Amino acid sequence: MGKLTYFLGLQVYYKTNGDIFVNQSKYIKYLINKAGMDSCKPATTPCKPHQQLLDAEGTVLTDPTLYRSIVSSLQYLTFIRLDIMYAVNSVCQFIPSPTELHFTSVKRILRYLQGIAQHEILYSSGTMLDLNVFPDSDWVADLNTRRSLAGYVVFLGNNPISW
Repeated sequence: MGKLTYFLGLQVYYKTNGDIFVNQSKYIKYLINKAGMDSCKPATTPCKPHQQLLDAEGTVLTDPTLYRSIVSSLQYLTFIRLDIMYAVNSVCQFIPSPTELHFTSVKRILRYLQGIAQHEILYSSGTMLDLNVFPDSDWVADLNTRRSLAGYVVFLGNNPISW
């Protein structure tokens, strides 16, 4: 069947040295179009620094269908877009009852993606088998639940394999 080039929104490119590049630019463009934000200005970050969203902030959306659809699609993007994982997780918490302020946060994520749609993950070939783990945590950081937040990324050589 040949080499994989496009599958479930993942675009795959191969270099002659064995390196593999993976991106989701086509899926990102589809998602931005779905939200009606084709001509939006890019944002430099997926969320405001130290932003804490609260349950009861803002006016509840009368029809949360678009919010839920876009947020669910953003979850799929986190497979290779580690940089949006925190922001997407933040807006996912409000799927049952989103407000206009929560939807503004979703739009900011889309604006960020507009600016970085062409970025890729590189899986380099080679024999280096060093395993590196980078953890991070924030004690009792969620103002709604008072739970701690934690994250990690695991590299095998230079390649991210889990996060």
